[in-house]
Amino acid sequence: MGRLRDSFAAVAQALKAVAPPVVLADAQTAEYQAFAQSLREMALLEATMQAVTESGQRVLHPSHGRQASQVVRERETAINARQTRALN
Repeated sequence: MGRLRDSFAAVAQALKAVAPPVVLADAQTAEYQAFAQSLREMALLEATMQAVTESGQRVLHPSHGRQASQVVRERETAINARQTRALN
C-alpha cells in the first residue's frame, strides 16, 4: 500500500515539474481516482479471498446441524455485503 502511494506521489511530483497548474489539478484528480480504484479492487480481492477460504473450510469441515448452517449463511451474507461495498 505504501509503495503504491509512493508511486502515485512520484508521478504527481514529475507532473508538477512540467505541467501548468490546470493540468496539474487534472493529474491530481486522476491520481486520486487511480488510488481509490486500487483500494476498491484490493477490498474486493480481500472479500473474494475470504469467501474462498471459508468455502474451503466448509468442504474440509462440513457443518453439522442447523446452527452451523445458519452461521455459514450469516458469513456468506456478510461477505456479499463487503463485496457490494467494495464495488461501490
